[in-house]
Amino acid sequence: APPTTSMDAAPPTGSTEQRPVRTLMELHQQASADQKQLSLEHADNWDDLGGYMQAKRRKLHEQFQDTGSARRSSIFSGVTIYVNGWTQPDADELKRLMHAHGGSYVYNAYPGARITHVIATNLPNVKVRALGDTLVCTPQWVVDSIAAGKQLPVHEYLLYSRDGAGQGKLNFKRCQRTNGLMEEVGDD
Repeated sequence: APPTTSMDAAPPTGSTEQRPVRTLMELHQQASADQKQLSLEHADNWDDLGGYMQAKRRKLHEQFQDTGSARRSSIFSGVTIYVNGWTQPDADELKRLMHAHGGSYVYNAYPGARITHVIATNLPNVKVRALGDTLVCTPQWVVDSIAAGKQLPVHEYLLYSRDGAGQGKLNFKRCQRTNGLMEEVGDD
């Protein structure tokens, strides 16, 4: 006979109730069917690859749209920012400002995110290179654009230029100790 669970054991003596005896395989199949049904009923369908992140991004987008502050202008129409690290004003304030002035804000710089500007105070060179052609500017660009009532040219607020120079490198020289003193050694 197939194995049974304690849940499927016969009813207590004297009981007239008859419970069907189910195998572990049948229980597993029922649980699997229940899970599939629940997943179909669940609006976000997290079982799909990336379903959780899609649901999270959708919820954050909806929350951004429902921030409660009315649109005051469209200065940042078509602009989507991602805030990286500590900034002044902080990320929450920049999110509020972007919403109030027609822009968008993303919480994660995930692959495929349509980010037009990264707002940062400082970034390591490896992140700057990873961002490619995405503009990296200071938060002051957002503040000054609002104060001016128009989107200011970003080139004055770029955190790093795109001229290929990149982050400066340390120039170490070879040295040797002579008579207790350190002296530079030529590059021969």
